[in-house]
Amino acid sequence: MDNSPETDRLLESLLAECSDEACEILMAVREMMAGFAPRVVETIRERGISYHKPDEGGFVKGGVGGIDPHDDGVRFKFIHGAFLPDPQHLLEGDQIAMRQLTLHSMREVRRPAFKALVRAAVDFIPAEDPAVLDYIERKKKAAGKSGPTASTRTSSRRSASGGRRRRRDS
Repeated sequence: MDNSPETDRLLESLLAECSDEACEILMAVREMMAGFAPRVVETIRERGISYHKPDEGGFVKGGVGGIDPHDDGVRFKFIHGAFLPDPQHLLEGDQIAMRQLTLHSMREVRRPAFKALVRAAVDFIPAEDPAVLDYIERKKKAAGKSGPTASTRTSSRRSASGGRRRRRDS
């Protein structure tokens, strides 16, 4: 974890907005995530804390998730939650990939099912997952069907001077 003055200031600001119970939950999840370092990196922001694997990409491609305090608890957002095994159906949400779980108590933080979801998120590699690859392929096909054919398509490229030039694909 980064212990810079800016990080400390952001963490203090974040905790000032939490109830005592939410602060306790947030700090417990943060401590759990520290166990995955150095593979997983923490970034504290104004409204929450995010975790990603820099060796695999940025905050999305290498994303694990994030924790955000709310009035009803602390939400752990799993960046690729739709692709994680969730046999107890704890995850909520209907976005393409992201799912979340609201933690209302320390008991929920200690649940083996929550810990298994976090471990699965840390171990998840989108570039190797068949469901993700299938989704990307379907998106590419859909984009290809709606656009011009390959023989008539033109594309724009930047010239060395920075201006746009048109090129005809053949």
